[in-house]
Amino acid sequence: MVLWRIRGEMAEIDVDQSYAGHPTMFSIRMNHGGEFTSFPGRKYIRGKQTFVDLVDIDTFSVHDIDEMMEDLGYASIGKPLYYHFQRPLGDLDFGLFALASDEDVRYLGSFVAKHKLIERLFLEWHSTPAVDLEDDMDHMEKELGNDPTPTGHLREGFG
Repeated sequence: MVLWRIRGEMAEIDVDQSYAGHPTMFSIRMNHGGEFTSFPGRKYIRGKQTFVDLVDIDTFSVHDIDEMMEDLGYASIGKPLYYHFQRPLGDLDFGLFALASDEDVRYLGSFVAKHKLIERLFLEWHSTPAVDLEDDMDHMEKELGNDPTPTGHLREGFG
């Protein structure tokens, strides 16, 4: 039984107060439809924010995110969808983690008891890479065989 719900645009709640005494409950701020600026100092721009409330980490799965994205109208875009979450107190340069498997969901769950609002970003393929992989530092890293992408989860072609 799905308990989560997409919050109305003008509604606001105090998640710490609302989930007090419920260590497995949390809300997600979904950022979608935008793109990343280049590293370093990466930002997510030209996107939308949607809040999803009453998420229970004990029953949450990546399939729930698929359903959330369907409810937001992304079911018919015909492109692969990639999900990431921002570690609490992390930044967009080094704090993004994949959200694609049960193991990823368990890692997300390790933050829920203390952080009742989780940032999650929806990503899709774009023709323009978010990170300029052609700068000098990246060339040196590539020649050494190292991955120049700061999180190890974002690859060329992600928005």
